[in-house]
Amino acid sequence: MKVRLMVILLAMLAGMQGCDSKKKKFEWTDDIAAITDKNIRQWLRKAPFDEEWDPHANSGDNLVTTNEKQVFPFLGGIYNEEGRLRSTGDGREVFTDETVIFKDPEFGESFVHAALLYDPEEVFMSSFYSETGNVLMSGADAIHESYRADLTETSVYANENRYKTAIYWVYSGYQSYLMGFYQQGKLVFQVAFPCNNHGKGLAKLKEVSEKLGLKIKEWEAAGEDDLEKTEDKQSFWKDPYYGIYIDGFFPQMSVKIKNTPYKKYKNQIAKEEGVDYLFGYVNEDGEHKLSFSMKEISVTREQYEKEMNEVNVLPNENGRGPVYVIKQEVAGNVIEVEAETYFKDDKVLKISATYPTQDSAANEEINDVLTHLRISL
Repeated sequence: MKVRLMVILLAMLAGMQGCDSKKKKFEWTDDIAAITDKNIRQWLRKAPFDEEWDPHANSGDNLVTTNEKQVFPFLGGIYNEEGRLRSTGDGREVFTDETVIFKDPEFGESFVHAALLYDPEEVFMSSFYSETGNVLMSGADAIHESYRADLTETSVYANENRYKTAIYWVYSGYQSYLMGFYQQGKLVFQVAFPCNNHGKGLAKLKEVSEKLGLKIKEWEAAGEDDLEKTEDKQSFWKDPYYGIYIDGFFPQMSVKIKNTPYKKYKNQIAKEEGVDYLFGYVNEDGEHKLSFSMKEISVTREQYEKEMNEVNVLPNENGRGPVYVIKQEVAGNVIEVEAETYFKDDKVLKISATYPTQDSAANEEINDVLTHLRISL
């Protein structure tokens, strides 16, 4: 009963934090405050481009309706390990973000963008951006409201303790852009402009770095040859989730294992072990296994969770019901874990894992899987 009460109290606290999230306090660091003078928009306006432009402003008797996202699909597109960060106003990850767009006489439509994160977590760019128009609103014209962008790495890439930076080529709307990306703690910065000349493009990036006080040494030291496209994908975001229980084209749930050594075993091997899905790997400590299967229950979700109220509970960080750890014990040279969570349609998801006792990182690895289950509604 105490466990059940604790779950309720934690849920109430999470709800209270959600309602009060807009009051979450952002704490400036000295380095970011010094660079931006705590005014992101005014800082961005120092970028060495001309003719600042507001795509939503009135221009005489004509309303400008250009959607900057159609021109720059990658604008503000940053990801943490879980997925894309959005400035939703709920204060979960992004404190604020700002964009300044220019119709520069020399380079054309260009932008600078900056986001301030509540926490200095590492973020990434994706190698691909895509969005489709709203068919319900626009009908057949929705295809003309769709946009996409593809990013390619150059050899300019660094991931240091204090900062992270990269230079990309972006192909979008039959236009090639040169884009600089830079993160220093809580500050994430992007600049992009049309470019067909390596020398001019590189000179502009160096000027941006200098004018905005970033002083990015990798940009300053780069030569024209460093802007050649590469086949590398070392800097891009990698989706950590693997979809299982496919319904049509869509997974009914996803598990956070893509950035781990776990690999999916063949269906026949899973069937032989009596489970729906089996993942595993072998390292110097021994074999690791992780499996998923379903069982039907004859009670409601409320009754099921009430019956499980004395079981060790783990929260699900993705907002679904709690995960119940039924067993975690040593059996010889391995640790055995058995857990459950309510799935849907009177079904329970059963999770089993085994890993060597001497692998100190394996417990955290499994715990990360159990607390980040994504189950579709």
